[in-house]
Amino acid sequence: EEALGRVAALERRNGELEGTLEETKASLERTEASLCKAEASIRSLGEKNFQLSADKNQALVALEEANSLLEALGGRVRRLGEARDLSSSLRASLQVVEQQ
Repeated sequence: EEALGRVAALERRNGELEGTLEETKASLERTEASLCKAEASIRSLGEKNFQLSADKNQALVALEEANSLLEALGGRVRRLGEARDLSSSLRASLQVVEQQ
């Protein structure tokens, strides 16, 4: 009888351990699925980061080009202002000469 009780207890324990093993396997499968999703997200973020970096570099190049154009335009505007001032000065000098 005692042996039968031990066998029954061992069978119950074996059943419990098999249940725990199945739960652990299921948990492992869920963890592996989560890991795959996380790895996919990491890859996607890496690709997006790479694209953002490339876009940033393009924007910086465009900004440098715009600044160069702005500087050139500023120089032209200055020269136009100087030419206008010179023209006004010459006109005033011409009027003085014509009055004399």
